[in-house]
Amino acid sequence: LPKRKFLQIINVDHDAEKPIEIKYDLEWLCILHYTNHLISIESSMVFMPGPGCDERWIFTPTKDEQEFIFEKMSGDLRVPLNFAPTAPTQEELHSTPKKRDQ
Repeated sequence: LPKRKFLQIINVDHDAEKPIEIKYDLEWLCILHYTNHLISIESSMVFMPGPGCDERWIFTPTKDEQEFIFEKMSGDLRVPLNFAPTAPTQEELHSTPKKRDQ
């Protein structure tokens, strides 16, 4: 939403006996892999493929493409639990500096 901060928190039912795991979506990983050549950081016009062009323009992954990506991921779609902060938190950025006694 424009000019609004937005955060939605949802509760997802899960089996309390099992650890919570987040997994990558195989179909989306395939789409990202097979459309990587379409990414450009140039400030020029980029034309996307479409009907009538000579290159692929529908990127719905085939079973073979999904198997290829699954193998690239070593058969494990779990998101690793290796998060490490790389930047200050919002709170750290906007905290009020302490006054120094002079």
